[in-house]
Amino acid sequence: MREIYFFSYMITYVDSPSCGARIVSTLALSQSGLTKTRVITATTIGTALEFYDFTIYSFFAIQIGQLFFPGASAVNQFLLSIGVFGVGFVVRPLGGVVIGAYADRAGRKNAMVLTIMLMALSCAMIACAPTYAVAGLAAPLIVLVARLIQGFAAGGEFGPGTTLLVEYATDSTRAFFASWNFAATAAGLVLGALVATLVNVLLPKHAVLEWGWRIPFVLGIVAAPAGMLIRRRLEETLTERKPGEAAPRGALKAALTTHLKLTILGTFAELGGSVSVYITAFFLPSHAVRALHLSSTSAVISGIVSSLALFVAAPLAGMLAGIAIPATRARDFARRDAARRISGVCISERASVDDCALHRVRAARRVRIWADRARCW
Repeated sequence: MREIYFFSYMITYVDSPSCGARIVSTLALSQSGLTKTRVITATTIGTALEFYDFTIYSFFAIQIGQLFFPGASAVNQFLLSIGVFGVGFVVRPLGGVVIGAYADRAGRKNAMVLTIMLMALSCAMIACAPTYAVAGLAAPLIVLVARLIQGFAAGGEFGPGTTLLVEYATDSTRAFFASWNFAATAAGLVLGALVATLVNVLLPKHAVLEWGWRIPFVLGIVAAPAGMLIRRRLEETLTERKPGEAAPRGALKAALTTHLKLTILGTFAELGGSVSVYITAFFLPSHAVRALHLSSTSAVISGIVSSLALFVAAPLAGMLAGIAIPATRARDFARRDAARRISGVCISERASVDDCALHRVRAARRVRIWADRARCW
């Protein structure tokens, strides 16, 4: 058995007589006494609460721009406010590396508790931040620091959260389990959009500008106790090293050397989807209010619809990745291989009918073998 640690993702290879080097989970559900539904629910609700904290800022970017950048024009206020929102994305990779490495040493649950506390702290900073009229330049600096903390925590949450789900999963459900962390981010977006809609509907515009925009951030502070309460029954999936066992290879060094190609491909594969989601769910609603003069409620509802689509699509894609795609790949390979072997024998002038029938039987057997291997991928 050998283990590879990679930004808090641990893959364990165990020799299997039927499948060769087979990937298995580090913790089976039967060992923890939890059902699949409870594991997914406990992990994804905590992630959803954290991404609510991270994204709620975007729904009040216009009000924050007016209060913290009053000297700029209306366009520049919006751009500066969106720029502060974007700062959180700059430090997300750093949070993923640092907290991911911490999760490999201290455990997934400890890392997830740390990110919850950091996210709650940042929400409290924004909720209590004085405006520019009260504190001058210190006001936007407080919001900027809070967004940096939020981005660091959001980057650190996703790796350990996905890893925990993957390590609870079985061979056939690994992709499905992991997909729920993506669905959890969509749930956080929906929750933020619903809260923003309620604030804009129940309060007049002047009240939203004066104090109403702070309410969602105050609600975000409860993510800390709620997240820890929900996750308290989850078992730690990080396997402890035996006395005298060598420490695993550094994640950053492995990512930039052994797994460099995989790191680059994975980064660009994720890039397109992430950019499109944040443009559709965050930037366009604010742009619709400022430039197209739509109501805040109509703009936020568009974000809810797009987030709901992501919430439904993510688990479906996980099911396809875990079942349909490997099976199709194996079946297509086996059929091509069988067709090549049959044609190579039967088109020969010296081939007899019995030779063709024999190779068809052998080809059918190879198809069954590859179908069995598909379950091991």
